[in-house]
Amino acid sequence: MFIYTQKGCIFVGKAFQNAEHKRVGAKETDMTRFSIAYSSHVKDGKEITDYMNVVAWGKLARNIAGIEKGDVVLVAGTIETQTYRRRDGTEGKSTQITAEMVMVQPQYTDGLPPDRDKWASDYGAAYGDETPDVALPF
Repeated sequence: MFIYTQKGCIFVGKAFQNAEHKRVGAKETDMTRFSIAYSSHVKDGKEITDYMNVVAWGKLARNIAGIEKGDVVLVAGTIETQTYRRRDGTEGKSTQITAEMVMVQPQYTDGLPPDRDKWASDYGAAYGDETPDVALPF
């Protein structure tokens, strides 16, 4: 899913590859890159999947360096298109999101966090068929 706003865009999808983190330039600025797969529209009754490259800089880049293929991500930022020269001399274009905010939901093999017992005891969460004994505010 994607949403365009006056100040940028929001994409929700799955990481298509593990994030690549490195330090670039003379100041060794942190940079993280990855791609997301998202459903862009429906054609002939089938969802069409598109892909978008994402780049993050600085502290955000350090914080999301652990994104792995399959993680569900929400990315908010600006879309940028860059032109470049291919090896054969022709001009190409590349589009990417420069991330301003990224939220990550890791994919767990059994659908639960690896330290679920500690998490459940710390936060009172219920798993499986159990229903939490909490009144919802709505």
